[in-house]
Amino acid sequence: IAGGRSCHGDEGYQGTTTGKSTQRLRTGHRDNHDEVISILIANGAALDLRSHAGDSPLLAAISSGCLHIVKLLIQAGANVDIASHPAGEQPGIGVEGQTPLIATASLGEPEIAEELLRAGASTSPRDETGSNALDWARGSCDENPNFDCAARTVRKRQVVKMLRTHVSSHGVKAASN
Repeated sequence: IAGGRSCHGDEGYQGTTTGKSTQRLRTGHRDNHDEVISILIANGAALDLRSHAGDSPLLAAISSGCLHIVKLLIQAGANVDIASHPAGEQPGIGVEGQTPLIATASLGEPEIAEELLRAGASTSPRDETGSNALDWARGSCDENPNFDCAARTVRKRQVVKMLRTHVSSHGVKAASN
């Protein structure tokens, strides 16, 4: 459970009709169905198939704060750098081109950020706004006011520190702003 919290709901998230197992993989995190998700993964559910909204199962688990589901998906081989619908494709909900690390940074989820970095997530991709994960982690609560701002600010600072450490230790150029 991420940050001592249960996965927060994602009632508005809908899967596609491309396959029932993949749709269930995207939505199974809502009720913490670890076993169901493990079975779906074992039976070949598509880990990187995006919904009509542009989200992969990994992005859906991140948006719900489900650390344990994020770990399951990463261990199964989910692409840690898959972006929501990039510019030019079917428009998604939210910011297009968000990678799992960008989404994690915008939500202020240090435990998930650590898992993504450990799995090799890149810190350099930018979304349609031109922002990377570090930019989103530095941002204010105005971008996503759904959570308690004070607590999220503390978590976002943890993500900023983690990203800066990762960038400096891996020789990746950090964003200058």
